[in-house]
Amino acid sequence: MSKAPPSKEAVVVIWDLGKHMKELSKGDSKVVEEGRAAIAEYLLKKIQYSHQDEVGVVLAGTADTHNPLAVQYPGEYQNITVLTPIGKPSPEDIRKLKGVKCDGGKMDMIDSLVVAGDLLNARVKKLRFRKRVFLFTSAGDDVNKKEDLEAVVQSFQLNEISLIIVGVDFTYLTPEQAAQEEDWADLTSKQQNEKVLHHMVGTIGHDSIITPLETALRRLTDLSARSVSQRTATRACLEFGEDLKIPLFAYMKTNKFKLATLRKISKKADEDSAGKVNLERRYFRSDDTDIEVLEDDRVKAYRYGCTVVPFNEVDSQVLKFDGGLKGMKVLAFVPKTSIRRHHLMHGSCVLTTPCADTDAESAFLPFVQALYETDMGAVLRVVKRNYTEPTLCVAWPHITSGKRCLMMNELPYCEDLRKYDFKNQANETLTAEQLRSAEAVINTMDLCDAGMDEDTQEPCEALRPRDVYNPTVQYFQQAVRARLLKPDAALPPVDSKIAKSCCLFASENNNLAGFFRGAVPHIENLKNVMSVKLVDRVEGKGTEGKKYWFADGRGPVDIDAPPAKKPKLGVTDDGSNTTGASYWNATNTNDNKSTFEKTLDVDRVLDKTVVSTITTVTPVSDFKAMITRVDGDFVQQAITEMQNVITKLLQDSIRSQLYNKAKECIQALREACVCEDEAEAFNTYLSSVKKLCVSGQKQKFWTLLQTLNITLITTHEAPDSKVTKQEAEMFLKAMEEEEELPIQPSVEAELDDDLFGALD
Repeated sequence: MSKAPPSKEAVVVIWDLGKHMKELSKGDSKVVEEGRAAIAEYLLKKIQYSHQDEVGVVLAGTADTHNPLAVQYPGEYQNITVLTPIGKPSPEDIRKLKGVKCDGGKMDMIDSLVVAGDLLNARVKKLRFRKRVFLFTSAGDDVNKKEDLEAVVQSFQLNEISLIIVGVDFTYLTPEQAAQEEDWADLTSKQQNEKVLHHMVGTIGHDSIITPLETALRRLTDLSARSVSQRTATRACLEFGEDLKIPLFAYMKTNKFKLATLRKISKKADEDSAGKVNLERRYFRSDDTDIEVLEDDRVKAYRYGCTVVPFNEVDSQVLKFDGGLKGMKVLAFVPKTSIRRHHLMHGSCVLTTPCADTDAESAFLPFVQALYETDMGAVLRVVKRNYTEPTLCVAWPHITSGKRCLMMNELPYCEDLRKYDFKNQANETLTAEQLRSAEAVINTMDLCDAGMDEDTQEPCEALRPRDVYNPTVQYFQQAVRARLLKPDAALPPVDSKIAKSCCLFASENNNLAGFFRGAVPHIENLKNVMSVKLVDRVEGKGTEGKKYWFADGRGPVDIDAPPAKKPKLGVTDDGSNTTGASYWNATNTNDNKSTFEKTLDVDRVLDKTVVSTITTVTPVSDFKAMITRVDGDFVQQAITEMQNVITKLLQDSIRSQLYNKAKECIQALREACVCEDEAEAFNTYLSSVKKLCVSGQKQKFWTLLQTLNITLITTHEAPDSKVTKQEAEMFLKAMEEEEELPIQPSVEAELDDDLFGALD
C-alpha cells in the first residue's frame, strides 16, 4: 500500500534583490513591490489556512551576508541573507518583509538554491514534510558556479524538493523550445539563465513549474478555501452477509464549514503567556450562595416532561446505545428514483478501496458498475466507530472518467423527520398565460450558460459550488487578517473580490448582476399575470397587530394573540375527570401531585426549594442540604431521617442492589455526626445496623463496610465519643454481636425482616 502524502510542508522562499532586479524597478515598474506583496500574501495564506506548515525567507543580492553556509565556508555564498529561518510564519515575519530594501548586490541563483536546500535538509532531516523552494527572480544576474548546476539538480531530486520559479520579465518556453540546442554565445546572460531554469524545472520534476509573477500574485490574492488533508472519516468493511467483506475507506466530501470561535485573552497578562485565560467554573447553592456545591455532590439529569431525572456517570454510559463493532452492512437495494433528495442528511462521504489494494478493488468495482447499470442504490447499516450508535445510510454509484466510487449520505429516522400539514392544492387551476410567464422566467434564469470560463472564455455553468465562496466566511477572514497586521485599525469594508465572486447578488460588481437584470422584465410580467396584491400593513408598533391569511377557510389569524390555554390531561373545563381514572392510578391530593410524582420530585436536586425531608432518590444531597439550612436547627431531624432512609434502603434492597447507595448514606451520616458532635447518635445507629446485618441476610453489606473501614466514631475524632480506637477496630472486625460495649446500643424500634425474609 502506498504511503499517504505528508500533511505538512516546509518551504523556503528566495527573493531576488540583485542588480538586475533593481534596474527593473526603476521608473514606473513595481516588480519589487509586487514581489513583496506576493510573498506577504503567501505568508498570510499559510498563517490562515496551514497552521502546521513552516516557511523561511531568504534574500539574494543583499549588501550583507547572513547564512549558515557562509559561516561554514568563509568567502563563499556571499550576498545571501536569511531573513527568517524555517518555522511557522507569524505577523512579525511580514513586518520584517515590509522593511526590506532592494540593495542591488550580486545575486547568484545557484548559490541561493544551495543555501535554500541546506536550510530545508537541516530542518526536515527524516521528518515527513513536503519540501518546496520558491524562487522570485528576473534571472538577469551572472552565474559564477555553473559547474554546480547538475549537483544542485541531483540534490533536489534526491531530497524530493520541488522548485517553483516565479519569473519577472521572463520569456516562457515550451519543453520542446527549452530542449533545443542554441549557440550560447548568441544568448544574453538573462536568456541563458532562463534556459537553465527551464532545464532544472523539467529535470527535477516533483511538480516543479515556472509561472509569471503576475499570475502568482493574482492566484495568491484570489479568494480561497482552506485545504483539507485527505484523511479517512472511517475505515470499515462493506459486508454482504457473513462471508463477503470488502475493505473500504470513507472520506468526507461535503461538510459544513464553521467559523473559528472567539477566545478570551487577558490584556493584563505577561507577553510570555500570550494572554491565555484559564476558565474555572464553580457551583453554589441557589438558596445559600456561600455554600459551594462540590463535584461529588453534583449529578447530571435529563428532562422527562416537566420532571428532571438524575443519572450518575455510570448510568450515563449505560444509556448509550451499543451498535457493535464498526462496519457497513448491506441491508437492501432500492431504485435511485426512490431516494428522495430532501431525505439526505449531513455531509456526503466518498467510499473507495484502500490504495494499492487490488483484491478489494477487483471486488468493489464490479459492484459499483452493477449499481450504475441497474440504476440502483444500496441501503447500509453503518457503525463508524466501535460500540457507537448505528445509522442508516444510502450509497449510490458515482462514475466519471477514470474514477468509480460510491457516494454515501445518512438517512433520517422517524424522529428526524418534520411532518407538517399544508393546504390541498389539487383543485387549483392555472391559466396558459400564467404557465408561459413562469416558463419564461425559468428559461431566462437558467444557470447552465450563465457563467464564463476564465481560460476558454466560453459560456459555462454558473454558481458551481467550487466557484462560489461564502461571503460571511470570506469577510470574517478579511477582517481578522486586517486586525492581525494592524491591531488598532478599523474593520475594512467588504473587498470587491468578495462582492464579485460570492453570493452577494445585489452588488453591482457581482458576476451575475447582468444575468439578474435581464430577468427583470419577465419577473414583472409574471407578477402582472399572477394578480399579486399588496397587503396594507396594520397600524401598530413593530409587528403588533399583524395578521396573516391562511388559505384553509379559517379567515384571518392574529399571530400576536396569546395562545389558547391547554386543558389538563383528562380534565374538562368544568373540572370533571374524563379519563375515568387518575393518571398513574394515584388519587388526587390537595397539591394535585400523585404518589409517583412525590417520590420522583427531583426538583430538590436543583436546590430550587428548601429541602425539608430526605427521600431515597437523592438522600445524600437532601441530607447535606437539610443539615446546612440556616433558617433553623434541623440537625437532629436530618440525622433521624437519614437513619430511616438507610434502614429502608437495606430492607428494600434485592440482594446488593441498593448497597452502594446505603453505603454512601452511612458515610455522609458519619461525616456529619463528627462535625456536629453527634458521635453517640451515629455509634448507636451503627450498632443497630450491625445487629441487622449479622442476624439477618445482609452480611454482605457489613462486609462492604469492613472493606471501607467504616466503624464507630472514636474519641480521637470527636470529643463527645466514648469509644477508643482499639474498641472501634474490634467492633468492625467482630462478626457476632458483642456482649457488652462501652456504649450499649438501644434500638428504638426493631427492624422488620428484609424482603427476602418476607418471601420465606
